[in-house]
Amino acid sequence: MKNQITIKDKQGNIETVDLIAYFKIKSTNKNYVFYTKNEVVQNGLIKIYVIEVGGNNTISDDEWMNLKKVMQGMITNTTLPDVEVLSTDGVIEC
Repeated sequence: MKNQITIKDKQGNIETVDLIAYFKIKSTNKNYVFYTKNEVVQNGLIKIYVIEVGGNNTISDDEWMNLKKVMQGMITNTTLPDVEVLSTDGVIEC
């Protein structure tokens, strides 16, 4: 991936990662980031991280099920009416 961003957490830690998607779920008014550090895991897959921007960094089981549907929709290029893709200046504070 070529779209690198900087993630800054609440403790001030900064990390440069590759952005996959930055989006808002309209019904909950929550913003999320899918990103990767290009770590290869089992079966040669690339590990993907998800974080809620400005949240408590704990994602409930129901929220995770919804986020997996969002990810699947993005992979299959399916229109997701409840999802708004966001832009970033390259820095996301979580």
